[in-house]
Amino acid sequence: MKNLARTSFVALVAISSLFAFGATAGADAPKKVVYFDYNYQESVKPGSIYLTANSGPYLKKLKWTGWGTNKSIGRGRFISDCASCGEYENKPVTVYFRKLIKCKYAPNLAIYRYGLIHVKDPTRKRTLRWNGSCPPKGWQNF
Repeated sequence: MKNLARTSFVALVAISSLFAFGATAGADAPKKVVYFDYNYQESVKPGSIYLTANSGPYLKKLKWTGWGTNKSIGRGRFISDCASCGEYENKPVTVYFRKLIKCKYAPNLAIYRYGLIHVKDPTRKRTLRWNGSCPPKGWQNF
């Protein structure tokens, strides 16, 4: 009977320590996962992403699954309707984000380090690789 009580106590302590360790590890986790555009404006689960700084193709109507996890997938539309872009396009697009990293100068924020934008186009292969970056020091003063 003493062995059963001792074993139960040890098991309870072991389980409690696992939960305590998880809480400590999570304390350093960023509070919010964001996407930064070219002007370092942040958004959570962006509904649209501009692929250039001022004009050009963009993504819209993005709906996300897995946002805030190490891999997130967005589905929406690729739009090219600017005057200098050529023929108008409105095609399905899938965006893959992966590898969360904490931002040095915004410790409560994390971003996706890598991305892949795939335009579904039967006439040609259209893929764009993307590298996310955290804002520089003093970014809130822009």
